[in-house]
Amino acid sequence: MDSTGNLGPVTSEGYWVEVYANLPDDGDGELIHGWIPEGASVLELGCGTGRVTWSLAALGHPVTAVDHSADMLTHLGTEPGVRTVCAEIEDMHLGETYDVVLMGSYLVHVADETARARMLDVSREHLAPNGKVLVEWWPPDWFVQTRNQEGVHGDFHLTQSKTPHDDGRLLTLAVTFRRGERTWRHDQVVRRIDLDELETSLKAADLAFGEWLMPNQRWFSATPLSR
Repeated sequence: MDSTGNLGPVTSEGYWVEVYANLPDDGDGELIHGWIPEGASVLELGCGTGRVTWSLAALGHPVTAVDHSADMLTHLGTEPGVRTVCAEIEDMHLGETYDVVLMGSYLVHVADETARARMLDVSREHLAPNGKVLVEWWPPDWFVQTRNQEGVHGDFHLTQSKTPHDDGRLLTLAVTFRRGERTWRHDQVVRRIDLDELETSLKAADLAFGEWLMPNQRWFSATPLSR
């Protein structure tokens, strides 16, 4: 922390807005663009400060970007082709459908299994009949890989540590960002999901596993079971 303790606004889950507003584009927007039809409409759940949003909009996709943090959404500004919605994902009912629904980051790994089920339900509710949900997923092996990592991400020095819980299903992921004299830390509890559990969760939301979108299985698609 700097000498004034001023680290800026933080979301209810402990995400520091200034950090995410200053992280570099990691290329996910271009990857997603390559997996979906030209001009496909996108509902992005948990958009944060809009790194993926901006990329998709620039590539010709109308994006509805959802986050429950007004501080995060402030950073999206008035980007052409982008509409922002400030809402809790689990309780959102827009009355609209989209060609693509995005569940990035750790959304599918939320510790609260009821919350995960609700987010999948919301994804299905807002999905066009021929649309698909794209989900970022961390394979079970990731939860037992190297516990401590560090490196540089944009202007930040990043340190990551993993602490498994006694039940073996939950993991506390502690991430520290340091830039100059300022340090931001975020601790998040995430849940390991094996393939059987994943497919069961999808089916309960009227979704079927589609395909792996990357060789390392970091993203997959899901499609409606019923049309």
